[in-house]
Amino acid sequence: MADFQVIPKLDPVKSTTTIYGVGINDADYLTEYLLNGIKYKCAAYQAWVNMLNYCYSKTYKHSGYTVADEWLTFSNFRKWYLSQDTNGLSLTARMVYPNNTVYCPEYCAFINGDIQRLIYVKPKKSTLPIGVNKHPKGFTSRLNINGKREYLGKFKTPEDARSAYIKAKSNHVKEVAELQKNNVLKRGLLRIADAIASGAYYG
Repeated sequence: MADFQVIPKLDPVKSTTTIYGVGINDADYLTEYLLNGIKYKCAAYQAWVNMLNYCYSKTYKHSGYTVADEWLTFSNFRKWYLSQDTNGLSLTARMVYPNNTVYCPEYCAFINGDIQRLIYVKPKKSTLPIGVNKHPKGFTSRLNINGKREYLGKFKTPEDARSAYIKAKSNHVKEVAELQKNNVLKRGLLRIADAIASGAYYG
C-alpha cells in the first residue's frame, strides 16, 4: 500500500459521530478515503479504532479494558502516537504496569507481535485456571512456547496444574526479557514475570 496522504476535510466542522459510542474523531483531515480504487487509512486512526474496538465492541465486551477520557478524543491519541516508534508494532496497555486495564499515555507502549502474544491475557471462558485442562485421571497443564504447546505434566488438582503453569510461564517471560535490547521492554517483561509468579497477573 502506498503511503497515506493527509487530505484536509472540505468541511472544517468537527465530526460529532462517535466510535463505539465513546470515541470522538475530531481530525481536521480525512482519516480514510478511496482513491483510484485503493483504500487509504491513517495508521494513527486505525490504531485508535482498534483500541476502542478491544475495549468497547460487543466482540470484546468481556475484556475488562477501558480507555482514559483523554484518549477518547482522537487528536489527543494521535499526538502521543506520533511520538512513538510504531512501525509494524501493536499497542498494549500492560507493559509498564502489568495489571493495568486502562489505555492511557502513562502505561501504554508499542510492541511486536511475539511479545504481544506472550503477555496477552485471554478473557476466561472456562471455570478452570489458565493453562489447565481436565483429564480423565486428573488435570494437565500446557504452555505455548514459540508457537508450540509444551506439556507440563499431569496433576491431581487444578491448583497443582495451575502452579506448574504459573512457574513455567514466569520463567519463560524472564528468558524472553533477558533477550531484549530495549531496556523499557526488558524491565516491563520482568515486572510481568514477577506478577505472574505472584499469581496476580491472571487473576
